[in-house]
Amino acid sequence: MSLLTTPYAWMSDEAVLLPAVLQGMMWVNRAQLKLRSQFVILIFVCLNLLLLLILRAQVSHSTGIYFWSSLVWFSWYWYAKSFSKDDLAA
Repeated sequence: MSLLTTPYAWMSDEAVLLPAVLQGMMWVNRAQLKLRSQFVILIFVCLNLLLLLILRAQVSHSTGIYFWSSLVWFSWYWYAKSFSKDDLAA
């Protein structure tokens, strides 16, 4: 939540999101996914690939183009958390 409320956003600060993103991957990996869920995950993957392409192109941080990355990762965690209920039932 801290990354969503900061007045600045550096890519190196977003490393704190890595455990949450990995936890979400574990929840999704254990679930049986419907076609809709697979499509949503594909959208998240495409957005992350777009971010990697922007990083590869070495676009300056001062352009503000990276503002959406923390929103995507927070949204990923929020979406993947819906699959954690399967983990509690087991």
